[in-house]
Amino acid sequence: MELKSILAVIRRHFRLIAACAAISAAAALVVSLIIAPSFEATTKLVVGPALQSNVQDLNQLLSSQQVAQTYAEAVHTQRLAQQVIADLGLKTTPDELLKRIGADVSQNTPVITIRVTDGSASTAAAIANNISQQLITRSNEIQGKDADMQKAISDQIAALNTQIAGITDQIKQLNAQTVRTATQDAQLIALSQQLASAQSSLATLLAAQLGNAATGVAVLDPAVVPSEQSSPKLALNLILGLTFGVLLGLVIAFSLASLDDTFKSNEDVEQILHLPVLGSLGRLPESAQRLGIYRLVMLLYPRSGAAEAFRSMRTSVEFADIDTGVHSLLITSPAADEGKSTIAANLALAFAQAGRRTFLVDADLRKPSVHQFFDLSNTYGLTSLIRSPEVLQLEQILRTVDEPNLRILTSGPLPPNPAELLGSQRMLTIVERLKSEADLVIFDSPPVGAVTDAAVLASLVDGTILVVAAERTRRGAARQAEESLARVGGRTLGVVLNRLAGRPDGDYTAYPYEQPGAAEVAPG
Repeated sequence: MELKSILAVIRRHFRLIAACAAISAAAALVVSLIIAPSFEATTKLVVGPALQSNVQDLNQLLSSQQVAQTYAEAVHTQRLAQQVIADLGLKTTPDELLKRIGADVSQNTPVITIRVTDGSASTAAAIANNISQQLITRSNEIQGKDADMQKAISDQIAALNTQIAGITDQIKQLNAQTVRTATQDAQLIALSQQLASAQSSLATLLAAQLGNAATGVAVLDPAVVPSEQSSPKLALNLILGLTFGVLLGLVIAFSLASLDDTFKSNEDVEQILHLPVLGSLGRLPESAQRLGIYRLVMLLYPRSGAAEAFRSMRTSVEFADIDTGVHSLLITSPAADEGKSTIAANLALAFAQAGRRTFLVDADLRKPSVHQFFDLSNTYGLTSLIRSPEVLQLEQILRTVDEPNLRILTSGPLPPNPAELLGSQRMLTIVERLKSEADLVIFDSPPVGAVTDAAVLASLVDGTILVVAAERTRRGAARQAEESLARVGGRTLGVVLNRLAGRPDGDYTAYPYEQPGAAEVAPG
């Protein structure tokens, strides 16, 4: 699908898309207001030697990370949850509490992050800090350490330090003597050996103690009472709701577009029917009382965009056959209510205003409407002329209107057999007589897709204009109508696309006119 087509679909269904977006955003707002707010408190713990320690050992760091993972798993135990509930007097169960607790370990550092959510900000912070204390208290148990063993190591280190200090003093005293005996030299050697042995033992004990320090745990960042709720996030939810609504609206719009086989533009008409577009119109005005005269834009709104469109249409018809010219013209449509009668009346006025002697004939012997546009009686008309033995009565039946170059032949009384009357030799004679008396004769007929009347008339005139309504006329119906006209030898000059969205023809208020009185206009 081309960008132009995509934009056209969006423009055509903009209200639908906007409605989906508004409903979705409103739903997100309501849900955000209904959901109870929750707060998240966070605390961080570090496993291993103090951060200020100068010891930089890779093996020690890896060991600390492994132990940190053990602490993170311990956070999700029932025993720890029960202890937190007991310490804080919480009215909840361990299972419910564990659902609101999360713990993870940093990828490159032995840091544990504990997150707690609760409806109360202070309670969330209290739980997080209590969990930290529980981990510190149970550190030996979690790591499988023996407290007595740790105390024994510390005592041994203290004893060794005292022993090393005593030996060092004795060595200093012996070294201070300028003359030593053989016994003193042997004593110095023995003391040096004792010192070396004591220092070796101390190093072993310190290493064991340092290994235990690598798996110790301490609070790095205690939890504080959060000042803002963590959920629901109103702004984020509104954005997500609005985005979802727009996407939903677009899906619905493009789904409708794929199922819609009506005409949307002049390009659609030319591609589907392979006929030229003689003109395109927006929606013409209608009064609240639906008076037909309000659709005669050539009379009431001569400077409007719609009036200019009819003048352009008139030029297109004049150039349709520049050699022989078009002297009789049929206006029809594939189906009912597509605006053919309104276009026939205004096009007749456009030719008349250009100085062409024009006859407008209402050949719709099933649902005539031309007499309503011009406030004329329909007691006699085309059917009266067909039944009359004399065609010479033409001047008596043609009606005059305010436009001096235009004459109207209404339908007359409706017959039971319209198709037979229109296909009679008498009708052919009338058509030829009308053409001889006027520069152009325009016939308004029933829809070609509904009855055969239009197809019969198409074979009697010089050309036919097919009126299709944008976003209403089905493409298949338009193709069938064009084929029906072609089968009887009718010549379709082109298509008029009516009620086209986006046309600037709807602004008629800028052109003042004198509103017809009730006595001048018959209701349609």
